[in-house]
Amino acid sequence: MRIAVVDPDKKALHNEIKSVRKVFDGCEAVMFIDPQVAERYLEENAVDALFTQVPMFQMSGIQLGRKLRQVQPGARLVYMAEDDAYCRQALDEKTDGYLVKPVTMEKIRQLLPFAGIG
Repeated sequence: MRIAVVDPDKKALHNEIKSVRKVFDGCEAVMFIDPQVAERYLEENAVDALFTQVPMFQMSGIQLGRKLRQVQPGARLVYMAEDDAYCRQALDEKTDGYLVKPVTMEKIRQLLPFAGIG
């Protein structure tokens, strides 16, 4: 299983990767600070799931999620944000999940039955 995590906040990204790796033992977790680099990666590499921060500078997580749906329609998509301000927009995009930060193992585990990841 390969999971991509995108977050421009380095400290948050390392915490998210750590939690993903603990929940999905043995998964290949790739991390990106720059969503444009992540976009190029998704165009060339298959992932089972993408966890992405919603508000970002170069492109939003919503835009990145749309790109994922174009190139990998079967991959799971989970949005992350500091609060629920983007939840409605994420739901309109047919997300597989929405996590309010900080992302923890417990929050990911609670999401799993609904997201179909794992």
